[in-house]
Amino acid sequence: MKKNYALFLIIIIVTVGIAGCKKDKNENSSIPKEIIGKWRQVKRTYTKFNNGQQESSYVQAIELTGYDEYFSNGTMIFSPDQAKYGVYNYNVKDEALVITNKRGQPVTSELLIELTSTKLILRSRGFDILNSALTEDVDYEYLKVK
Repeated sequence: MKKNYALFLIIIIVTVGIAGCKKDKNENSSIPKEIIGKWRQVKRTYTKFNNGQQESSYVQAIELTGYDEYFSNGTMIFSPDQAKYGVYNYNVKDEALVITNKRGQPVTSELLIELTSTKLILRSRGFDILNSALTEDVDYEYLKVK
């Protein structure tokens, strides 16, 4: 009987040990794998609205040498020439890219319009709070740096 009890105890210990070694869930499961990497801004599209109707639109080509880098652990840096400002946290929530500082305070939140393995488009929206009207969209287009 003691042998059976000892064998049973060993089986329980091994089972608990194996169960404890399960792969941890990704804490940043809201992070799409496509966003991880370096992104260079190449274009901005400005769209102005008046009384909710599109009034004008124009495109501005951007020639930046820096890039923004998103890491798999949910942190990011703005272009290395701005690295002095530190590392930020980010996540994707409700189809928006939300960037916060280390204290969890929002830095920016932009709509995630398109995300592929090579292209990222974020949209910033401007509102007239008093009239509850959309005033401007700015689409920021990025290409992945190889």
